[in-house]
Amino acid sequence: MNVLNAAIYSRLQTTSAITSLLSGTTAIYNQQAPEGATLPFIVFSTPSELDENMTQNRTKNNMVYIRAYSGSSAAQAGSIDAAIDTALHLIPLTVSGWTNFWMAREQGIELVETQPTGKQIFSMGANYRIRLDLS
Repeated sequence: MNVLNAAIYSRLQTTSAITSLLSGTTAIYNQQAPEGATLPFIVFSTPSELDENMTQNRTKNNMVYIRAYSGSSAAQAGSIDAAIDTALHLIPLTVSGWTNFWMAREQGIELVETQPTGKQIFSMGANYRIRLDLS
């Protein structure tokens, strides 16, 4: 859903508590960061989008994975993740054409990747459930 992606990007990009921790105010990417992107940055993606089909109203139940990447420490990735949580958990988004009636952090995910050079990249984030009703 492009309108959901735009709403997530807008919330993350306009929250100074988040962007002040990143390499720049546009260091937020959908699906994947471009090669050579400067750390730290955020990546978000939608691994699951479900039409609920429980009423005559169209209702979407999306799971969005939002994570921070840091090349310096797990603590830095954790600080960014905490700022994301503060900006998103239980705070509805403005999604064009839809009503966001539920948005909550559900599952934290922490990873460390070791590049071929031996450098470690730390990632912390969570799955957020975002439920939308067609307005």
